[in-house]
Amino acid sequence: MVYALTRSGWRVIAGTTMRTTSLPRIALDSHGLATPITADATGLSVSPRRVARAHASILSLDPRATSAQDDGKLARIVGPAAYTTQAAADTRAEQRALRGQWTMAIDVDVAPTLYALRTHDGGAVVWYALRERLIVCSLTNRQPISFNRPSTAALSKGRLFHEQAMAKAAGWYVAAIPPASSSPTANGRATILGDWHSYLSVTDTIPDGGCTPRQG
Repeated sequence: MVYALTRSGWRVIAGTTMRTTSLPRIALDSHGLATPITADATGLSVSPRRVARAHASILSLDPRATSAQDDGKLARIVGPAAYTTQAAADTRAEQRALRGQWTMAIDVDVAPTLYALRTHDGGAVVWYALRERLIVCSLTNRQPISFNRPSTAALSKGRLFHEQAMAKAAGWYVAAIPPASSSPTANGRATILGDWHSYLSVTDTIPDGGCTPRQG
């Protein structure tokens, strides 16, 4: 959990769950409080903002995510993990299963505010939120589709979709970023340590005039 002092006292502003790995040791100031840093802080192998943007690019399945981004090579920014490359691979597998009947597109963007703290070794820990929108569009109108994960099945109430559907989700993630002095190889990349993810809605209403997915 991340707490901030507001006009109404201390409040939780971000949080994630950790599976196995613990957070790096947080640097404290003379008052025993954590040391915040900005989204574009220097002295790190990569800035907190670039980590969040790279993560969003990986999950979005944008074709550019396998090559160069304006942030540089994604593989040099975020290391492979269950929350990044494995999650993207799972979505690609779902795409392949639907091929010929449905197209699937997923848009992922970074929420405006992120929270980063300096670690004892000069690195950082950053919490950021990603917003997801998954759109599926029928190519034939002959094979209906349903959402079978427990959360999406509950949100859709077991409904079958015949033409189009959209699922919205959001998640908080926490990443550890090494200091700039780290090795430029695997140890110099950010590592996603935990998340808190939830689907928000499943509907057949798609903005911008209906079903116009970018990829299949």
